[in-house]
Amino acid sequence: MDRMWLGLAFAGLMALGNRGKPVLATLQEHAAGAQDSAAAAEARPPAPWLQGDPADSVYRAARAALDRRDYRQAAELFAQVPARFPRSGYAADAYYWRAFSLYRVGGTPQLRAALAALDTQRERFPKAATKGDAKALTSRIQGELARQGDPTATRQVIMDAADAGRTPPVPPSEISELPIPKELEAILMTCLEKDPAKRPASALDLDAQLTHVRVEQWTQNRARAWWETHVPDLAVRSPRV
Repeated sequence: MDRMWLGLAFAGLMALGNRGKPVLATLQEHAAGAQDSAAAAEARPPAPWLQGDPADSVYRAARAALDRRDYRQAAELFAQVPARFPRSGYAADAYYWRAFSLYRVGGTPQLRAALAALDTQRERFPKAATKGDAKALTSRIQGELARQGDPTATRQVIMDAADAGRTPPVPPSEISELPIPKELEAILMTCLEKDPAKRPASALDLDAQLTHVRVEQWTQNRARAWWETHVPDLAVRSPRV
């Protein structure tokens, strides 16, 4: 039955449509389902990686504020990165982390300011590493504003829902950094079908389809290598086994 859970996990992951830290953060934010706010608190910017960047010290301070959940301070500091150092390598993603911090603060003014930050990121840095997370965060903020009775957000949520129903699923190979066997991708695409009649009829049916897919065994060494590549700042602190 391990194949069944592998297939379900892959299908769930690809349905989220995010990348990179984002992959890790996405798993954290969506695993709890209704406990979205608690999971989202686990999101964390990557460790500083640009030595000599003029905004490095501000980025470090903003990251530290987010770590201690001082969201107001984090939002202010992340705003300083592109404002004071527009050419900084941290500027593009600073908009996202400012928006995330404001989202965690809550309140209508903060949520609207968060949307403004995400709009600016999308306009100025369309290829930002956090663009996938920014899209998901925008949806969450719109949903919260709609819940509060904001008419503009309510219309946007309705439009997004209608668009989602018409938008075909994206092949996992186009959004994943990992190689995906064609046979597995074909199965994943059936799992993502909007028409229930085109999906696997049951978990047992999915398991039967996965028996024909050859997947490299996931070993402890491969797991460690993935972890050290994607979360280096945490891996340094983790004891090796």
